[in-house]
Amino acid sequence: MRFAWHQMARYAFHLIREDQHHSAAQGRLYARIVQTCIIKAEDFEVSVEEVFRIRSIPSGEETKVVIDPDADDDLPYERNVIDLGEITAEQLGLAINP
Repeated sequence: MRFAWHQMARYAFHLIREDQHHSAAQGRLYARIVQTCIIKAEDFEVSVEEVFRIRSIPSGEETKVVIDPDADDDLPYERNVIDLGEITAEQLGLAINP
């Protein structure tokens, strides 16, 4: 199991090709997660609903880090492959309360 919690998730993407090497994806993620409280060692269920937008760029085109919460995240890809499963896993990890 990738994460230390039980999960049930579904997601959808809308892909937009911007040009030959760049694309954008708007995604929606729904998940029910069972986490374990580290203080009481009891399980509790958390529901997650997250909308996100990312831009896929060729590896090596990353620019300096600009902190703008409204900007799309630029995610590099290699060998013409965009891993939507990895993108979803990262978004789920960012959406939950640790």
